[in-house]
Amino acid sequence: MRKSPIPQGLEQPTRVLNWGMRMRIAEGVAEGLIYLHDVLKVINQDVKAGNILLDANFVPKLTDFGLATKVVVNRSGVEKRSKITELKGTMGYIAPEAEQSHWVSTKYDVYSYGVFLIVLFTGRRPYNQNQNETVPEDKRKLTDWFLRVWARYGDVPEAADTALGNAYSVEGFKRIFQIARLCISADPKARPPMRDVVTMVRQAAVFPVRVVPLVERRHTV
Repeated sequence: MRKSPIPQGLEQPTRVLNWGMRMRIAEGVAEGLIYLHDVLKVINQDVKAGNILLDANFVPKLTDFGLATKVVVNRSGVEKRSKITELKGTMGYIAPEAEQSHWVSTKYDVYSYGVFLIVLFTGRRPYNQNQNETVPEDKRKLTDWFLRVWARYGDVPEAADTALGNAYSVEGFKRIFQIARLCISADPKARPPMRDVVTMVRQAAVFPVRVVPLVERRHTV
């Protein structure tokens, strides 16, 4: 029996995550990563939507630390990257330096968080595992699609998760896109620390929600 295609949109059986809920989730996950990096000195290495649990009040909780590793620092206490022997993680969320050379640091989590933001606000999968190989390899990652949309930039409404309907903050969405773009920079040094990221997310959250005319919404392929 063929499975029905999964509709675009982060939906729950009885409730859809609205704009405000998603902003709170984005902030909560960022705060969790700050605690991991700055207090516990741990790199999660598997930040993804599937590892974020929501309580009854939709407060996010980071879970699954099976791939976590300690932050490595030099004699001055400054973080330095470390080498892993075996690449593990989830396709679409893996930072390029880890995928290519097995180097990891807290900037790995920053990259994964950027992908998580895109997933959270567009409702798209991080990686297209097409068994028939009808989708080219360079178009399977959500980040590849995102960078194409970023090049157009003006088309924010068409990128929004359809489950949001037409009630969200266009300016807030633009800011989220800007944050995600910084987080998924190819150069780890260009990615901001999570303390800066959470500040930017909070700034994006202050923009009011407005009803976006449906005529502005177009399907993106």
